[in-house]
Amino acid sequence: MTPSMLPTVVDSAPAELLLKWRECAINAHLKGLNMVQETYTVQQVADLLHVHAETVRRAIRSKELPAARFGDGRGQWVISRVELVQWWARKGGGKLFENEEPSE
Repeated sequence: MTPSMLPTVVDSAPAELLLKWRECAINAHLKGLNMVQETYTVQQVADLLHVHAETVRRAIRSKELPAARFGDGRGQWVISRVELVQWWARKGGGKLFENEEPSE
């Protein structure tokens, strides 16, 4: 992810989260993109959790799951890995990723 791919329109993501994403994106770019995937699309989250994509969108719309939109306001939702893991833990789900640190 390059700095030009950062969110331009934000719906439900707090400013601190966007700053965290921006920092991750810049660091990933500087490290040659040699890192774990840090953001996921709605469909990727749905596939990971074995739920329908609309279930993920509902969680975003209800502000249970923080997300940001890339693009002109109707762009694709993006969910950070950290927020996804924390949300899933709050919902009572198990580990999503191998070697994942316990969320606080």
